[in-house]
Amino acid sequence: MRYLLVDMGNTRLKWASLVAGDLQTGAALVHRDKPLPDVLAQAWSDLPPPDEVLVACVASDDKKQTLAGWLSQRWSCVVNFLQSPAQANGVFNSYAQPQMLGSDRWAAMVAACRKSPAAVCVVNCGSAVTIDVVDSRGQHQGGLILPGLHAMLETLGRRTSLPAVEITEPEQVATLAHSTRDAMVAGAVLAITSVIEKTIAGMQQKGLVPATCYLAGGDAPVISANLAVEHQLEADLVLQGLAIIAQST
Repeated sequence: MRYLLVDMGNTRLKWASLVAGDLQTGAALVHRDKPLPDVLAQAWSDLPPPDEVLVACVASDDKKQTLAGWLSQRWSCVVNFLQSPAQANGVFNSYAQPQMLGSDRWAAMVAACRKSPAAVCVVNCGSAVTIDVVDSRGQHQGGLILPGLHAMLETLGRRTSLPAVEITEPEQVATLAHSTRDAMVAGAVLAITSVIEKTIAGMQQKGLVPATCYLAGGDAPVISANLAVEHQLEADLVLQGLAIIAQST
């Protein structure tokens, strides 16, 4: 059985193949502000036909429909878009409307809970930063959503006279900066790391220890370089979760 596992965020498309239970890491491409069919053709033109496709998609409905149409035309296979359930794979959703929890968040929690028998804090550093806490019984305690690193910097550039700023590689930021560019980057990075650190502290106050923090997403290396709590980088956490879910259905 060959699965194509797809993690489609607001900015990047990531994928991997699951073949006879073996997760074969694929790659990632930026699809934001690009024609999606062109990106899909670039990504998958040489890919062997899968038997089934499992997708975690938080992009717009238009892009979701484009993705579904492209897959249907390209391959005659089953295409499933993951919806977060009330419970599955040992994880219990805290949302009153379970399907409203982002499918990427759900898949990442499934993977994190499979890795750790203790409480986990799952952080996805993408266009938005999502933070989810799950206790040692698999009960989702709730989560947070805040603007991602580049979203913060882009907003500053659009709504003020501050310059456009790019971050091309992980860097350690100063607590107090000495240039406009460094002040903008430090402010955005420290805003995110402070929320993560406060979330971990809150877990400890509630007795959710030991707690393992997992960082995923495109901006995870930058956040990791500045995070003052122990953590593990897991770039493909959502895809790992999709692999677990695919094999359990």
